[in-house]
Amino acid sequence: MTRNSFFKRFLLFSLSGFLIQTQLGSASAQAHRASENETQPYFSPEIQQKLRQLQTWTVLVYEPQTQRSQGLRSKEWDLASIPASTYKIPHSLIGLSTGVLDLQTVFPWNGTPYEIESWNQAHTLATAFQASCVPCYQQLARKIGVSRMKSELEKLNYGQMVVTPETLDSFWLTGPSRISPRQQVQFLSRLALRQLPVAQQAQDAVAEIMADPQIPGLYAKTGWGRVPHQGFGDSVPQQMHYGWYVGYVKRDAQTWAFATRLVGKTPLPEGFAALRKQVTLAYLKAQKILP
Repeated sequence: MTRNSFFKRFLLFSLSGFLIQTQLGSASAQAHRASENETQPYFSPEIQQKLRQLQTWTVLVYEPQTQRSQGLRSKEWDLASIPASTYKIPHSLIGLSTGVLDLQTVFPWNGTPYEIESWNQAHTLATAFQASCVPCYQQLARKIGVSRMKSELEKLNYGQMVVTPETLDSFWLTGPSRISPRQQVQFLSRLALRQLPVAQQAQDAVAEIMADPQIPGLYAKTGWGRVPHQGFGDSVPQQMHYGWYVGYVKRDAQTWAFATRLVGKTPLPEGFAALRKQVTLAYLKAQKILP
């Protein structure tokens, strides 16, 4: 990469990060004026305390059969941010539907020691998805290529991803790519009902690797975006963090798609990673969507 192209990418990334932070910062100011009664019916005192330490947060649940939406902090449902590793859902679909890989494909480890220990080994698609192995999916992106990635994303109607030769293996982690909670659940509901414009076999395979082994009927993926992004596991002063937990529930012939997003600033409340799923499950159980 030339010095000029790097500088252009840096400027683009900085501007996009500023715009996203401005939107969500406005929502944060409104959210903190909301009554604490909003969280009391759903969350334990410990979870409520952690939520108060965030800039803002939201939960959206969508039932495609009735087109009914419910959740918390609805003003944020159309505010978009970086998808981070939730992009591994459409990314896996694209890899399978284009024939670039199958469930037996192995991503070799290149020997580079990564901060996340589970990345320091070879992976199949299923284990790469479960470990949220960014280097594995960067390999996949390079094999798919810019042209196919863009055309497949257009078919899937997945947010607003900005794919260029320079950003091909990082566009879901940094830069101006973005997706809102509402766009997440619309995409996920079509996956749950096998209504995406790709082979059903590919959709079945992705659903299989999304399945929660401990909670029947729950299919999900986490994501953790950082702005600015300076590496994996990094945490710099005033860094913004976007914690996602997205997926769907299938139970008793009904389907619900969900998207939870937590937005915090360094330093984060303890247990931020686990909080994404804890908030989601608490709400789904309170609404009798999960037992």
